[in-house]
Amino acid sequence: MYCSQSCLHKAQRRCTHPGKAKLRMLINTMPITKIAESFGVSDNAVRKWCRMYGIEMRPRGYWRRAECGKLDTPAVKEKRWRSRARKPEPERPKLVSKPGPRVIGHASRRCLSCGAMFASKSIGNRICPKCS
Repeated sequence: MYCSQSCLHKAQRRCTHPGKAKLRMLINTMPITKIAESFGVSDNAVRKWCRMYGIEMRPRGYWRRAECGKLDTPAVKEKRWRSRARKPEPERPKLVSKPGPRVIGHASRRCLSCGAMFASKSIGNRICPKCS
């Protein structure tokens, strides 16, 4: 018997999770696959631990580039592996449709010159009868 679901969950783990400070130190010193091998879990489990603790990981291929000596300067390197925030999308103006005539068998169109809605049978008609 366990006092709560979280205690039960902790007892059923394959291994003990490293602390936040230790995991951050390991992430900054060795590849995730090597960390996973040392704990006897998958690399995906180590990624989940990082997500759980809120630790940012190195990008894919970082340690391979480090072996080859192809890393940038330290200032650029630190900036590169941090997560990039997305730029907010500009607000688009909302189109307000004006109530127009509704005729069965006709398509509602918006006039290119005045912007009014009108009913049209033909496909190519884009200008209302008032403007034409």
